[in-house]
Amino acid sequence: MAKTGVSRSKAIEVLEAIEGYQQEPPMTNEPDPTLYAFPVSKQHPPKDHFLQKIIQDKESRDLIIELLDITGLPIKLLAEKVFEVTPKTLASYKTPGKVLPKRMQETAIKLRELYCKGEEIFGDKKRFNEWMSKPERGVNYYIPIDLINSVVGIDYIYDELVRIEFGDIA
Repeated sequence: MAKTGVSRSKAIEVLEAIEGYQQEPPMTNEPDPTLYAFPVSKQHPPKDHFLQKIIQDKESRDLIIELLDITGLPIKLLAEKVFEVTPKTLASYKTPGKVLPKRMQETAIKLRELYCKGEEIFGDKKRFNEWMSKPERGVNYYIPIDLINSVVGIDYIYDELVRIEFGDIA
């Protein structure tokens, strides 16, 4: 037998690892954390989770009420600054059977995730809303609350929250 420089036990270990890798993962509803660059938690699901929620046409009434509760923002501010509609129009989506347009659903879901992250970092939504109402260096001295009317702006703020979470605030 030719010498390969690899011990027999090491070769068996590598083969077992390859066999284990080729097995199908068990089917669950939980996201596989090995598929994503960053750890996946139940609190911060992957993007396909957002798409699934939008496709499901969640009852608009529930989504609006949940958003008002999570953000602690008045309906007038949410209507005018976020969704760019009148408060009366936004309130009309609280009636049973009326569904938010997809763009508004997407913004609502992203905003909910932003506020979950903000509350996690700042400890409560009041402190997070205070941070959101002042010019912030990490978002190029914009007032974060002025950026929440678009998904890009929400993502911009979310990225800054992640930097704060990991101590990159200098």
